[in-house]
Amino acid sequence: YRQVLALSKIYNIHLLANSRQNEGFFPIVLSGYLEFQTWLNPVDRILSAILRRVNGSSDKLSYSFKSKVVKYIERNDIKVVQIHYGTLAVKYNSILSQIDIPYIVSFHGFDASKALLNESYATSISGVCQKAFYSLLSSPHMVNNLRLRDVNSKFKVIPYGIDVQEFSPTGKAQSDEESVHILHSGRITPKKGVPDLIQTFGIVKDMFPKIHLHILGDGNELALCKSLSRDLDLSESITFYGAKPIDKVKELMNDCDIFVLNSRIAEDGDMEGLPNALLEAMSMGMAVLSTRHAGIPMAVKHMDNGLLVNEHDTDELVKMLSLLISDGSLRDRF
Repeated sequence: YRQVLALSKIYNIHLLANSRQNEGFFPIVLSGYLEFQTWLNPVDRILSAILRRVNGSSDKLSYSFKSKVVKYIERNDIKVVQIHYGTLAVKYNSILSQIDIPYIVSFHGFDASKALLNESYATSISGVCQKAFYSLLSSPHMVNNLRLRDVNSKFKVIPYGIDVQEFSPTGKAQSDEESVHILHSGRITPKKGVPDLIQTFGIVKDMFPKIHLHILGDGNELALCKSLSRDLDLSESITFYGAKPIDKVKELMNDCDIFVLNSRIAEDGDMEGLPNALLEAMSMGMAVLSTRHAGIPMAVKHMDNGLLVNEHDTDELVKMLSLLISDGSLRDRF
């Protein structure tokens, strides 16, 4: 969203997507918008199936829709295509092969981790990256995951950036150890480790009874986390907000003292890239505690500008969280 806002000051930006979502949170004026369509009509579906069989292709895109996209690109004199996520680059590969303009693939996380467990994707993404003008990665660990040494010259590692003018603290109140507020912000999915964070919070709360945990975000583990909070008798000490606009994110980051992101490799192989929420929290002047995972150590240097623990190390997470709660001067230094 921020990239499109910035680029649209100089260029005409067109968007192809499955659907427009969260327009209230992220308002934007585009030069053009084309919505993905599986089949334009029954004839198109039959024709596409016949052509797939004749060509021996596994491409499941609509023949008519592919033609529609190509004509749209030509009619609007599109000069460059940027594809967010390698999975979409593979999906749209047959369209890319029909147009003679450079394209860039941006990898963000699961597309350079979990998705690679699919043999078909792992094979296809190699060909896509070889033809791409550049592949943009948010963290160096993705280079090793993708195992594409023959196209390493086309990999560019560009860590995510934060507008430090927008994400800046405004009169953060000083807290003592009895009223320290802890924040998690991000999707509540297995790679975020929120259930383990709640377990950790329960242990630490026995030592610091008045601390409070704020959990901002939505995801497929939200119901599990709420249930766990009730089972551990922590409902009065944990607030769940669900998904909120950026103003609410900044408000909580300004008002809370410690930001915790308990990231790890999920059981299905999903990984982070370089989490934006972590960078936002650091820019807001929060003391951060996170894990040695993916691109996180690029931003957080242990005992220099924050604290890091190993993935799944609950004992160390308890120790480091307790340290930040009890040592206000350390929080201030971070």
